[in-house]
Formats: sequence, C-alpha cells, structure tokens
Amino acid sequence: KEDVGIPMRLRELGMTEGQISEAAQQVVGNARLMRNNPRPATAAQLAALLHEAF
Repeated sequence: KEDVGIPMRLRELGMTEGQISEAAQQVVGNARLMRNNPRPATAAQLAALLHEAF
C-alpha cells in the first residue's frame, strides 16, 4: 500500500473519470476478459466498480 508506493486508486495510474464508461464497454466487448470473470457483469456494473476504484 502507501508504505511501498503501490497505487491505490485508478486516478493514481493516470485514468480519468471520463475514461471509466469506455473502459467498462471495452471489457464487456472482450470475450476473453468476460469469460474469465467469476460472474456475469454488465457494462453498467463494471462502470460502477471502476467508479469505486477511481
């Protein structure tokens, strides 16, 4: 975490809030990523998750 300098939020990795929706759409459109997901998710659900991590 903070003691070793690991980024904790997506914004710390350079992601902007405006990129969240597009990122969620890209994940939903990538069969390999969705197939490896432990449960089905919609773009809206993924966007909500990304907002929490932002």
